[in-house]
Amino acid sequence: MTDVKDIFESDNKLFSLIKTAIEREVASQEMYKEALAYCHDPLLQKVLERLFKEETLHEKRLLKMYSRLRQKYEADGRPLAEKKK
Repeated sequence: MTDVKDIFESDNKLFSLIKTAIEREVASQEMYKEALAYCHDPLLQKVLERLFKEETLHEKRLLKMYSRLRQKYEADGRPLAEKKK
């Protein structure tokens, strides 16, 4: 049987990983945007633009997951039930 502590630790780890993934998606968007500034080849520009848009979509999806978890946890990973009054 799964212990409640194990569930909390698993959710907390997932919360942390999603936060990291969002940061990486944003960094990737910035990288592609910078690459576009240096790119003069029309075909390569289209590829970079598509990659940029995909990273934006990934970020939005991850933000939805993050938002769902934020309904249960504080930004530092503490469950909302443990929040001091």
